[in-house]
Formats: sequence, structure tokens, C-alpha cells
Amino acid sequence: MAQFYAMSDIHGHYTELLSSLENVNLNPKNNKLIFLGDYVDNGKYSYQVLNKLRQLEMKYPQQVTTLLGNHDEWFYDWLFTPNSSFNFNDFFETINSFIGIERYSELFFTTQEDESPKLDNLIRHDILQAEKNHLLLNWFKQKYQDKRYFVTESQIFVHAGIDEEMGKFWETGTAEEIFTNKYPSTTGEFFKTIISGHVHSDEVAQNAAYLGKVFWDKQSHFFIDGNTDNSNVIPILKYDTEEKSYSSYKLGNNNSWTEYRIK
Repeated sequence: MAQFYAMSDIHGHYTELLSSLENVNLNPKNNKLIFLGDYVDNGKYSYQVLNKLRQLEMKYPQQVTTLLGNHDEWFYDWLFTPNSSFNFNDFFETINSFIGIERYSELFFTTQEDESPKLDNLIRHDILQAEKNHLLLNWFKQKYQDKRYFVTESQIFVHAGIDEEMGKFWETGTAEEIFTNKYPSTTGEFFKTIISGHVHSDEVAQNAAYLGKVFWDKQSHFFIDGNTDNSNVIPILKYDTEEKSYSSYKLGNNNSWTEYRIK
């Protein structure tokens, strides 16, 4: 028997991440925790979130899996590709979590109003050269090279989704950008259960009550809410390998697991 936990769309919300982790048990060595991407942007603590995930992978190397989402890819592209289509303005909160607002202001006032490319390079250089970032950035490079999905006998864990029209050939038939950018979402039957984040659960469910919750379409899809900025919680989906049942955890005044059984 094992428990598989899935979380998604932390978006720099470090305190909320720590609160949700209190409900994850990795002491049994066959339990697993899969992060589904979008760790940066919006919240103030993207650096701290990424570093926490790195530390969890170091402590539980066979149990913790970290998949990247579209926001993580975008930040990576800006950081490691100087001629990318992104610039520092696209990652204000994420950059501040790496260098601090004081250093950001210092760099800002060393450049002229029309010297945006220069400021872009200065900020990037600061992040890449800081000794405290080396371990994290090396880990980030490794994550960028990894697959964007995690597969079990009966499940696909992915940030945004797959090309379901490809059926059993989804793994080779899905375009790379679909794994992290698929929109709109797909619901209905598939031969594996697909667990994803990326979108707002209440949008897929067409029910505002799903803010900060997991939505199951009663068929083959679980959507872990990606609207952390408004819900202020990071919901957890848990799978029991013996019972073959799913349950979700919603933090609040009456913390409880809601069970979903798939026949």
C-alpha cells in the first residue's frame, strides 16, 4: 500500500506550501509526492518555493518528483537565454525573491529610462553569479531537461495536459508545448487517469465553489486548482494504491479529506 500526493501551481506562495506539506506523509518509503509545476511568479517567495522543492528532492530522492509548468519554463528561458522574448518586467516578484527589492532598486537607478536591455542583463547577471543560487540553478537546469510528465500504470501526472486524440500514442504524439500550456482543458474518458493543474478548477467545473479545490469530472480527469493567488491555499490530491481511490484535502476551519472513488 502506498499514498501518492499531488500538488500544483504554488506560484511563489511559500507559507501556503508549508501549510499543505504538513498534510503529506513521506515516512513510508513507498509514498510519493508529485509537484505539477508553476512554482514561480505572482507570489513573493518563488526563490524559497524552488529551494524547498530542491531540498525535498534531496531528502526523498526516490519519492519526490518535480515537473515544470509554463511559468517555470518562461522564467528559465529569460534567465538562461539572453535573447529570449521575455524581460525582467515579466518576472518582477520572482526576481525580487532572488535578489531582494533593495538590490533591484539599486540596479534600477544605475540605468537610464531607455536602457531596459542593460538593466535586464544586470539583473540576470546578479542572479546567475550569486553563490547562494548555484545549487538551486543547477537543479533548475536539470529539471528543465526532465520530462514534463510522470506516469504510473494507470495515471498521467502533468502540468497542463496531453493530446488525448493521440490515444495510446499520447507520449510521443503530444507536442511539447501542450504538456505545460494546454488550453482549454479536456474532460471525459481516457484510458489513463490524468491529473493536472494549470487552470482554475471553478472554470472547468463551471462552479465557483471549486476555488481552491480539486475538481473531478467523474470520468478520467482531476484538476488541482491553479488559482492560488485568490484561494490562498494549495489543495492536495491523494491516491491510495490499495483502495484505488482518490481524495482531496482543502485547508480551512474544518480541515477534511473528501473521497472520490473511481470504479
